[in-house]
Amino acid sequence: MDSFYHSEKVVKARDLLSGNSDKTVFDYSEKVFEPNRGARYKVEDESYGVPFISSSEVFKLNPKGEYFISRTRTPHFENLEIKDTDVLIPRSGQLGGIIGNAVLPYSSYYGCAGSEHLVRVRCKSQDDAFYLWSILDSQQGYLAAIGTAFGSSIPSLDCELIGNIRIPNSLETHRDRIITAVREMVNSLSMAANYETQAIASLEDAIETAAPKH
Repeated sequence: MDSFYHSEKVVKARDLLSGNSDKTVFDYSEKVFEPNRGARYKVEDESYGVPFISSSEVFKLNPKGEYFISRTRTPHFENLEIKDTDVLIPRSGQLGGIIGNAVLPYSSYYGCAGSEHLVRVRCKSQDDAFYLWSILDSQQGYLAAIGTAFGSSIPSLDCELIGNIRIPNSLETHRDRIITAVREMVNSLSMAANYETQAIASLEDAIETAAPKH
């Protein structure tokens, strides 16, 4: 009953995706879910935990996390952990903000914990994740996703509705090319993030070495 679902641009996007489709996001996924909400057991020593990445931090090239949480003490940690087969979608917020924008994790934060506010599209393989992300990150995929948002003040997405977004059959003929292009992008951005980290460390070391000792 939400009016945005029936807006012209959302209807056109949804029709374009579903016009010749017999598959949905669910067909490429093991599951589509929101992690359980609960206590986050923070730890000071990173050897005892992993970085916790918020739903806004995840859009950065090399997110560091706001703090560390325990792998062993945090309930349902396996659902919070970011996998290399995940596509992440912020589930709530103002329309036109981060809600519905699909994020593909990079190697720099595989194994980190992600916010419960990130819907996980946990794919059957990394290739499926690359393929699905390329569609969900398109203008049509984004509009189809946020078109399912419900609520007035702070709209939210529903995992079942995200899972039922249709995937065009016509793109299957280009699947291998799409996956190769996305893989090259991920590798290049991961390498860039790694070089940036090394460069910052080198600069900080040089400053420490040159600084007068007191």
